[in-house]
Amino acid sequence: MPHLSLVAKADIVRRYCNSEPVNRLACEFGVWSSTIYSATKAAGVARPRGAASRKYTLDAGAFDEPSPERSYWLGFILADGCLISSRNDPAVAVGLSIGLQERDGGHLVAFNRFMRSNHPVNHHTVKSRQTGREYGACNVTMYSTTLVESLKRLGIEQRKSLRERVPPGFENDRDFWRGVIDGDGSVGVYLQKKGSRLRDVPVVHLVGSRWVCEGFARFVANQDGRREVAARMVKGRNHSQVSIQGHRAVPLLRMLYTKGCCALARKAAIAGEIASRDWPKRARGTCSVAGCGRPHYGHGYCVRHQSLHWAAAGGKPARRPCEVTGCEKPRTAHGFCPAHYRKWRLYGSPTARGRIGRPPRTVPA
Repeated sequence: MPHLSLVAKADIVRRYCNSEPVNRLACEFGVWSSTIYSATKAAGVARPRGAASRKYTLDAGAFDEPSPERSYWLGFILADGCLISSRNDPAVAVGLSIGLQERDGGHLVAFNRFMRSNHPVNHHTVKSRQTGREYGACNVTMYSTTLVESLKRLGIEQRKSLRERVPPGFENDRDFWRGVIDGDGSVGVYLQKKGSRLRDVPVVHLVGSRWVCEGFARFVANQDGRREVAARMVKGRNHSQVSIQGHRAVPLLRMLYTKGCCALARKAAIAGEIASRDWPKRARGTCSVAGCGRPHYGHGYCVRHQSLHWAAAGGKPARRPCEVTGCEKPRTAHGFCPAHYRKWRLYGSPTARGRIGRPPRTVPA
């Protein structure tokens, strides 16, 4: 019978705590099962009841060591994960479950690799509550109280919907925020009306609790040094949202998805397409007054000279009427008066009587 070194005993204790079967450890180290129990007992560790007969294995301590992969999957679990409650005591969490659309099933396989797990990815059909349509879905479920305790130490709680907060220490972690965007965000190119023209606008959109949206807005402001985008509540709902659009979204996507440890393949492909595209830069001239080098603001003048021009002309010129036929109200945004602009924003058409959908997007989210 070989003698176990201190390094071997430490390795046995670590793998024993991660719910690895005792018989496998005994065969690998060439000792009796009683020797494994003696080594763990001397170390003062105990495994939860039933762990020795576990059907599926996993590394319950995967979230204990800092790494880019840990940060990413922590953000993804914060967005799309769920702690499972015990049947006997709903206040006690006993496992973790992650559910995605069927087309993203490969991402759950990547999560299994991170957890060193052989848990199956289950496929099933889900019926939407809003539309009543059925679509394919998949999920993976892992039962481990050790894993649950590790996640709780990092800020993941039960019944966290609309109450989740950014875990301390991850406020400026790009891997963490990439996981949050992959879980509860969207990335794409949308059509936006500018005057009478439509243009492509890259957008990074996040929906979640107020604290997570505000944390993401602060993260973006810290990265590019510009003002913080306000997170706003969704009308009629309890969740918040924040959008990063235009030229500000392109460097953000490059920073999040370039050379990242892991990412959702579908959104990473869209982010790569946006980052590699040559977006036209906004050309801004200077004031037309000789000797004034201030940036152009409107009507060929800077802010100061435009004010002087309006004062000399007897006041600001009257606004043009709304583009909608028969409406004489002055336009305020995108060529519409406030009433027709609101209809255009909500329903996609300034003259719509019901919901007919928003303008189509060129790249699916």
